[in-house]
Amino acid sequence: MFLPFTSTAVQAPQELLNSIACKCCKGCRNACGCRKQRMKCSLICFNCRGTSCTNVPENIKKRPKLDDDVIIFDDEAVEELLDEDADKDFEQVQFLQLTSPKDAKVQ
Repeated sequence: MFLPFTSTAVQAPQELLNSIACKCCKGCRNACGCRKQRMKCSLICFNCRGTSCTNVPENIKKRPKLDDDVIIFDDEAVEELLDEDADKDFEQVQFLQLTSPKDAKVQ
């Protein structure tokens, strides 16, 4: 059985505790949940996503716009990551072969 207890530990980061998200359908005006709480819209707001309204903080306004459907691959970086994974798998198999009993099968 679980019992509640009091704690002085931080329950969540302050930034998260100060977050709010509105569900405005049109323009984040006076009915905006963020405005009512005297807060700026954020990237988690349902409709504006913190970019298409007048209640956006400066640090979000100045962010570079990225197209969701444009993906840039760096073939060398991808290949390097795959090589690292292969090396780790190989090292793990070697370790298991060296440390396992002689009659045990290593997969």
